[in-house]
Amino acid sequence: MVLIGFLVACGSLTLFVGGRGEQADLGFNAILIFASYPLDLFGGAAKMLLFTAVPAAFVTGVPARLVRNFDTPEALLMVAVAALFALIGWGTFHLGLRHYSSGSIWIR
Repeated sequence: MVLIGFLVACGSLTLFVGGRGEQADLGFNAILIFASYPLDLFGGAAKMLLFTAVPAAFVTGVPARLVRNFDTPEALLMVAVAALFALIGWGTFHLGLRHYSSGSIWIR
């Protein structure tokens, strides 16, 4: 859900900025690049980036840690984060769709 919500939000940016629609591809490539490195490699601001702007940590690192050492509060936090990213993707899409469709209204 984190990955899908993030990619929907990135793809929805196309509705705001127009262009060729490469925002979803760039978001997916960023996830792939950052997710291929272990979480322990990053620290400080880079780790904050991996949990917020490009949620690569929620795609690989956190689920792997949950499988290794299951912790109920961390699992519930993961569900909450997944719901948050789904809500962000949904909200961004609907705002973008409203913005896109308002530019195509024909008035006589």
